[in-house]
Amino acid sequence: MRKRFVLGLSVSILLLASTSRAFAETKSGPAKLRELRFQEVARKALKVRLGNKVKAQCTYYINPDFFGKKVISVQARIKNTSNKVM
Repeated sequence: MRKRFVLGLSVSILLLASTSRAFAETKSGPAKLRELRFQEVARKALKVRLGNKVKAQCTYYINPDFFGKKVISVQARIKNTSNKVM
């Protein structure tokens, strides 16, 4: 689970650090995060989809027991749907 969290966090940081030309789409507004156990994530986590050619689906939730601490967990799945290498 720790590897998954680190990978998700790394991908999210890369998404945020990328140029605005590559990821021009933004989302804003209030977001309610919930405390979820791992089994509930697929059904109840906050999901945000971004992108046209390079699509990202990000999932956010509060993990109540990450080595004894409460943390915000971020997971991202990225898929290149264009014909170009990006």
